[in-house]
Amino acid sequence: MLQKGSEQYRAAQKLANELQQIANYERWNNNNSYKLHFDPFYRFLNEIIKLNVFASNVAKTIDDRCECYGFKIANVSSKQAWVLACAAIENNIDFEECYTPVWSR
Repeated sequence: MLQKGSEQYRAAQKLANELQQIANYERWNNNNSYKLHFDPFYRFLNEIIKLNVFASNVAKTIDDRCECYGFKIANVSSKQAWVLACAAIENNIDFEECYTPVWSR
């Protein structure tokens, strides 16, 4: 559990805001942003799903409701983003690492 006001709490807030922003990229208006963020976003979701915790169920729900190559990257509420962010921080999952191509890891 993250303590309010702690460094981890602030990191989770920042990540949750970033996740919501990325999820809302639209395919047509921000085509370059959409292409840049689509695969890393779903790599991140897969990392959360592997944890087998409550956040895994949230990530699975987001993944299941995805209309691949739809209008937005994903539909993520602020509560879902917060749960994903907390799980990532608590389990040392680096969101930025999801942007590293698999072949170069």
